Amino acid sequence: MMPIKNFILIITILLLQKPIILAQTDSLNVYEIIEGDSMKMYFNKNLFLVEKECCKYTRYTKFSEEGVFYGYFEDINENNKLLGRGYYNNKGQKDGYFEIFYSNGQTQNKGFYKNDKPSGEWEYFYENGMPEKTVIITDKDTLLKTFYDKKGKLKIFEGNGMFKGIVSAYYGYSTTPIYAKGEIKNGKPNGKWTSTFGDMDFCIEEFDSGKLVKGIFPNITIKTNKEYSNKSFLNNFFGKNYFEQIEQLTFQDCKFSNNETTNKYKFDYNKFESDLSNRITQLVTSRLNSNVGDKYVSIQFKIDDEGKPYSFNIITPFGQSFVDAISISIANFTKFDPIYKIMYLHLKFEFSDGLTYKWRYHFSKVPTYD
Repeated sequence: MMPIKNFILIITILLLQKPIILAQTDSLNVYEIIEGDSMKMYFNKNLFLVEKECCKYTRYTKFSEEGVFYGYFEDINENNKLLGRGYYNNKGQKDGYFEIFYSNGQTQNKGFYKNDKPSGEWEYFYENGMPEKTVIITDKDTLLKTFYDKKGKLKIFEGNGMFKGIVSAYYGYSTTPIYAKGEIKNGKPNGKWTSTFGDMDFCIEEFDSGKLVKGIFPNITIKTNKEYSNKSFLNNFFGKNYFEQIEQLTFQDCKFSNNETTNKYKFDYNKFESDLSNRITQLVTSRLNSNVGDKYVSIQFKIDDEGKPYSFNIITPFGQSFVDAISISIANFTKFDPIYKIMYLHLKFEFSDGLTYKWRYHFSKVPTYD
């Protein structure tokens, strides 16, 4: 059992690594001790750590002296319904049975993790409770075993058939899904596959029994960015989940977390994220081979009297080539209360092996990535 004073020290150290916190509040109420090392932590709708007053999700968990989650946890929404549950081992790795739920209480997907990696059979369901797909994950491969359309018609059986549905084409913050269609043979993509992102074409890929032959982005005009063969964007049937975002323990101030401003300055986050995601995909694809590790991009901009962003400047060494494209997304799709005067868009890219990447973003009132 961990002494309360030790737990408070660990949380303090974690938060001190994010300079925005001390600038915004004198005292934080981001967690509550239940008993011993059992506690609950508060998160907003974007899964940032927040104070209790603007909490949308609560994680009931245990927190070790090493500063990691361990043991069984449950994530509950503001209506006291389960968002997800599972187990961490003593190293803070996801390990054991996991389940994610829709807001109506139906299971979204369920399966096992082993040493922080999905393993074995994962089952997916539509929001009405009908089965969607079954994915088999091994150390060497991911196979699509079954797939049903939304009407309940079986389209893929024992790893063979035609797929038309959502894929995890890349990891980002966007809520806009990517739809792909093509043949599945022995659990793997085969032949020509097409895909869409919103109302736009995303990419076209050709496979030979799961092996990518070539891919193309039809909307990109620069040839070096347009064609690729090193990594498939569509051969990924294991759906994205929210656990990694919570595990970041990134703090966000309640005033900004809830977007507390007049209706006059509110904007459609989905439209902004869709446009931003499309631009980032085109920018990053050509640079995958040259980047490994975490990269940060921070863009400063001013707010005019009508709430419109202008005067964009990058303040980080990485990302000079990103400014123009990302600034267009900010200028065209966002508005902010003029009281802020100056705002920042912070992006974090995680390049794992030179072939794949994840990214996330948030707006802030301070120049440091929080």
